[in-house]
Amino acid sequence: EELVTGRIASEISSFRAKRVALQFPDSLLPTAWDVQSALKRRIGENVELFVLADTSYGDCCVDEVAAEHVSCDLVVHFGHACLSPTKSLPVMYIPEKSSEKVDYSLLEELVSKVRDSEPQAAVVVVPELRYFSQVRNFTAAAVASPCVELNKIVKHHESLGFGKFGRYVIPETASPPEEGRSVFIWVGSADSRTLRSVVVSLSAHLVHVFDPEAAETDHSVAVGRLITQRFAVVEKARHAHRYGIVAGTLSVSGQSQAIARCQKVIERAERRSYTICVGKPTVEKLRNFPEIEVFIVIACPENSLLSPKDFDRAVITPMELIVALTDNQHLDPRLYSADFNLAFSENLEIEEEAEESKKETTSTDVSRRGDWSLKDVRGPGSAAAELQRRSYVGMEYQTPKDAPTKARKGKSGIAAQYSDESDRLDW
Repeated sequence: EELVTGRIASEISSFRAKRVALQFPDSLLPTAWDVQSALKRRIGENVELFVLADTSYGDCCVDEVAAEHVSCDLVVHFGHACLSPTKSLPVMYIPEKSSEKVDYSLLEELVSKVRDSEPQAAVVVVPELRYFSQVRNFTAAAVASPCVELNKIVKHHESLGFGKFGRYVIPETASPPEEGRSVFIWVGSADSRTLRSVVVSLSAHLVHVFDPEAAETDHSVAVGRLITQRFAVVEKARHAHRYGIVAGTLSVSGQSQAIARCQKVIERAERRSYTICVGKPTVEKLRNFPEIEVFIVIACPENSLLSPKDFDRAVITPMELIVALTDNQHLDPRLYSADFNLAFSENLEIEEEAEESKKETTSTDVSRRGDWSLKDVRGPGSAAAELQRRSYVGMEYQTPKDAPTKARKGKSGIAAQYSDESDRLDW
């Protein structure tokens, strides 16, 4: 802990930050007070520290919105991170280190076995962030590196973000997978969201999992089955008429442009779209929109690939939307990516030219007049019209019964006996 806090304090001092946000995932929140106290002793009173907990979206994303609420000029992110490029704030990533040691002999044995079965293939080791410090000096095979330097302050424009192979940069010593077959060895948990977001782009390659914490250290990943599951969801999306675009992040660079592009793709297909902001998408939250047939999640790759088993409606990524509603209906699985920035890249031929005239549509609920007032343009097929036909549409406002009143002091105590109750309940 002293080594970590000393490194953080040194980076804060060299960056000359005055207001620093410390973002912790739920699993590391018990250590937040100790870390903040240790940092305060090192950096003094000239730097204000703020602890961010209960992030608006995924723990892996930098919560720029919460940090900007307290005018921070730097975020220190602890724990697992998706390393998605931020919009404006610089960030320092402090990954959690695993207490389990990587057995080099077992890993070397797996590399040898892979080379015996695939002598022409390049072998690349891809470590989970918590194992990177242990595996980075592994010499029996090429080791992929994170796209940003860990334990250092990274400015938003310096991050490479997600590419073809997720957060990782394939070393130049390994032959590019596009030119031939490669075998990837994932060092980490088989249930990792990072692994799922990376393997969807590796359908042409073999992926092994080396889990230091599991009894069985080696097994292959069924990449084809995962791709098949995703394309089954695309088939459902192809026949839908109402789409909900879920803002699953407000911090990843390019998020607002991705929402606008999804709206344009849906509009050109003559379907309806509605933009929804619900924080972390859950089945309970999305059930509040029964009129929506398909949800498109705009989030980091790790939070975009949601399991179809966990939702009763189709939940897809922007690239899957393109496959469903454009001429790219038979998109090569090798081009698949969960990164919404790659979904709208030039190779998918999504044009950005503005239309001179837009035909009238009833898909929006309000429209601006010249005097900046609003007029209702709801049509019979809009989700707003469906809402009005529900038997329950939310809390009802009754005037004057519900008119604003002065605030009053509420009850105190516990539910079994409030402070103003004389009788005590004995259970």
